[in-house]
Amino acid sequence: MRKAVALLDILNVILILALIASLFVPVYRAEKNKVGYSESVLDLKSVAIAIEKHYLETGSYLTFTGLSEIANSDSILVQEGFLKDFPQKDYWGRDFKGTGDESGYKLEGYGIPTKSQSLMRDYPDYTFTTGVKYKQKGKRS
Repeated sequence: MRKAVALLDILNVILILALIASLFVPVYRAEKNKVGYSESVLDLKSVAIAIEKHYLETGSYLTFTGLSEIANSDSILVQEGFLKDFPQKDYWGRDFKGTGDESGYKLEGYGIPTKSQSLMRDYPDYTFTTGVKYKQKGKRS
């Protein structure tokens, strides 16, 4: 009867663990990207809602040529309490885009950065327009 663990036994265990990891790591990454996409959509939606609240209070939409103009710590939306803080980047660190004038606004966010065609199709670029209307690129509302 053997009393010691052979090197071959240890290598078998490592091989089995590596196989299990190779099956679950891609699934974990995909789920993490889906959560990041949802967080990014909610962040941009909060900006759209804040702009709408500002409109209801003042009767006019904010005018801006780029989201960076209103996305700072002294933003009118933060100062007036419509936003706690202004999200400037999505989950992956990419800048949100947006424009606005007295008739409305358009805010844009990006889809999941991946090589997976199914994730790119299911989680594409998206926009929020006046009235907090959400639309995904290439999909009907």
